[in-house]
Amino acid sequence: MLKKKLIIFDIDGVLFDSVKNMEKTWRKVNLKYDLNIPFNKYKSFIGYPFKEILIKLGINKKLQSIEKDYKIISNKFLNIIKPYKNVIETINLIKKSGILIGICTSKDTKRTYLLLKKNKLIFDFVECSKKNISGKPNPNQINKIIKLSGIQKSKSIYVGDMDVDRITANNAGIDFIFAEWGYGKKKNYKYKMKSIKDIKKIV
Repeated sequence: MLKKKLIIFDIDGVLFDSVKNMEKTWRKVNLKYDLNIPFNKYKSFIGYPFKEILIKLGINKKLQSIEKDYKIISNKFLNIIKPYKNVIETINLIKKSGILIGICTSKDTKRTYLLLKKNKLIFDFVECSKKNISGKPNPNQINKIIKLSGIQKSKSIYVGDMDVDRITANNAGIDFIFAEWGYGKKKNYKYKMKSIKDIKKIV
């Protein structure tokens, strides 16, 4: 047991299965802006801030318009985003144990809180993608949560499903747990879980 006092979670691919929402949204944005970029290429960069994904895909025009439309369309399909099995029960058990919980995500604030409210999930700290604040792999968001929590970095851990999440945790100087049920490729991570319930065995 690592005896952690603060667990920070990514959202997409860790707490919620949002890939169908992303695919449906990307197809409509792809068509509207004539991007001709298949979803599997977009999917490989999940975890990075949206504009960063566009740049990595070679898109350098109309970034603000594309991002705005993506958010609007994604909100229309929010109902198809579902929590993974055992997520709600496990999060509530962690809270009852006295461990602080936070969220560090590249998803925008509005959609993040809509998902949390819909599923009656309450976190102690929530850090989302914001203008003029560098997102993952920059550790700003995680560092802010740790500062607000008052918990030492050695007692904090980040749970993610993409390698950019591992890099972000490393940049923040905290441990990382890889969520095998998410969207990232399995690698030889030090800590990993097959189910979110396994977190009780690690922390």
